[in-house]
Parts: sequence; structure tokens; C-alpha cells
Amino acid sequence: MKESVERIVFKGQLLALVLRADYEPSETTFLTGDDEPFQLGFFVYEKDGKAPRHTHPGVERHLTRTAELLLVRKGSCVLELYSEDGEPVAERVLAAGDAVYLSSGGHGLRTVEDTVLLALKQGPYGGPAEKRHF
Repeated sequence: MKESVERIVFKGQLLALVLRADYEPSETTFLTGDDEPFQLGFFVYEKDGKAPRHTHPGVERHLTRTAELLLVRKGSCVLELYSEDGEPVAERVLAAGDAVYLSSGGHGLRTVEDTVLLALKQGPYGGPAEKRHF
């Protein structure tokens, strides 16, 4: 049976966090720590709940790696995870509704059927120089 939330760690470093479509926390839950490039979590509100109105003022940050979140909107794919050196670490099948937070290491994917992914990563995007293929 697949875990609803699976942390994939290699040599003490979080490579990925797989979130299955069936994961539904009963209370507000954050899945990443304060040291991650993304703060990833779920806000849970009861009916008629409210989030206070707010803005996010500009904050200067120094990033040392690019993290990415992929959400499978349609179809399915095989996610391949690698160490920073390109060593294969794990593979996971992702289906519609599943998401993966990619924190470190390398990754690739193979589609099993026609697939649509929603991708989110820090910007602005600096072009091909931000990727190292192996």
C-alpha cells in the first residue's frame, strides 16, 4: 500500500516528498521544515472559516538550490530520483491528483500515458544554464 505522504531521503538529505491524491489532513499541517526553499503545507478550515487578509512584503532571500513542485493534473508518469551525482535512488509512479516536492538531487520522468503536469519553482527562471543534464 502506498503511503499518503512519503519522504524519500538519500544520505540524510531530502530528495523528494510524494503527496498522494488521497492525503487529507484533519488540521493545518506543514510538511517541510523552515530550512526548505519552499514552505509546503495544508491549511485546514472549518465551514465559514477565514484567513485574515494580508500581503507578503518583499523579503530578500539567498537561494542555494532550486526546489520544484509537480502536480499531476491528468495521466500518470514514473518519477525517477537521483543523487546529486546522478546515482539512481528511487522510482515512484505518480497518478492524477498526486504531487511531488523535489527538494534536492536530480530527477526525471517517463510518462505512462498522455500527461499534464502543473509545475511550480522559484523564479525568475534564468534559462537553460539553471539545469545540468546527466
